[in-house]
Amino acid sequence: MVRFIDRMFPKESPLDLMILHGEKIEEAVRFLKPAFDKFFEGEPPTDYSEKVDKLEKEADNIKYRIREVYSKLKYTYFEKSDIFIIVHEMDKIIDTIDDILKLLLMNRIEKFDDIKEPLGELVKNTALTVEEMVDALRELKLVVESDFAPKEVEKEKVEAEEVEKEETRTDINTVTLGKHLFSKKYEINPVDLIFFMELSKLLSKIANYAENVVERINLIIR
Repeated sequence: MVRFIDRMFPKESPLDLMILHGEKIEEAVRFLKPAFDKFFEGEPPTDYSEKVDKLEKEADNIKYRIREVYSKLKYTYFEKSDIFIIVHEMDKIIDTIDDILKLLLMNRIEKFDDIKEPLGELVKNTALTVEEMVDALRELKLVVESDFAPKEVEKEKVEAEEVEKEETRTDINTVTLGKHLFSKKYEINPVDLIFFMELSKLLSKIANYAENVVERINLIIR
């Protein structure tokens, strides 16, 4: 009887765990701006890298709890594979944030005044994309709790559109930054040029992963 009840009513809600997982990622992405600020001041953002390492471990623990809960559930609102795909894409986000911070620890730049603004805009839009993604996760829970009420489903679609808009802005920022960097190719150290291009690619990937999450959410609520 206990096992049957556990399968019907798990002690931890999978959707609540997914939201918690997303909130860890949201917290991590908000460290990007101060980390870049510190980098541009000539100091390694070691403290932010350590904080993200900690959040990454916490997110991994939540991921395992999600898998454990879903392995026991008899009935679910969504296919397990869909949920695992969403969690996997979110994992990619926090892994990429960690990669960015590790990259900032490896290099020091002296001339960056005209790079700071377009790069800062890219960081800002990347963070907004992730924040909108987490809002979409919260809305998904409301969709389920409302028994897929059309009103809540529509709200979820609006959240997805916001993520897509931010992802598009991020793409535009990435191209703008890339053009700017290549226009300085005779002025910037080639290694630094590659360094900044790699940072811009990683930031763009974060937005792409966030968009993948909301696209999967849209698929499972239709």
